[in-house]
Amino acid sequence: AVFRSMLIPGWGQLYNNSLLNDKLNAKGEKTGHFWQRTYTLGKVGLIYGGFGALTFSYIESRKNYKIFLTEAQDRAFNKAQTDTAKLRPLNPDLARYGDTNVLDAQAIYKRNSQIVIFSYFAVYAVQIIDAYVAARLNFFDVDDKLSFNVSPTLINNHGALYGFNHTPALKLSLRF
Repeated sequence: AVFRSMLIPGWGQLYNNSLLNDKLNAKGEKTGHFWQRTYTLGKVGLIYGGFGALTFSYIESRKNYKIFLTEAQDRAFNKAQTDTAKLRPLNPDLARYGDTNVLDAQAIYKRNSQIVIFSYFAVYAVQIIDAYVAARLNFFDVDDKLSFNVSPTLINNHGALYGFNHTPALKLSLRF
């Protein structure tokens, strides 16, 4: 599942789902059902939805970064020019921004695009980890013999406090 997720994101999740569909429970019935398939397809949808949202965010950040970079370069070029005939035209939509605001916006959009690139790797790593954990849990035996019981009890206390010999407690019983 891990290697499949490394090759194609989401493939490991689909592989784990096929393992669950082929698995039999303690009664000899197939365990794969509608909700498990829905959950798996939802995870794959989230993976590709995350990649799609990150791609859209990256494209927008780079577009705005280039707009503000061009504006900053044009303003710096115009300040250095003494000949008015060689002045570059400025973006009229950005005329309301000062020079420091243009440089700040340029830096913000550059940082945002770098964060998106880091986020690509984070989504990729998380989906690999999810495939690994689901594959390991596939072999974790949970059958009808497993039980868990909590009941109130009294513990014998030899260091009696205020003359009480018994202390109330909770008893935890696991059977497998």
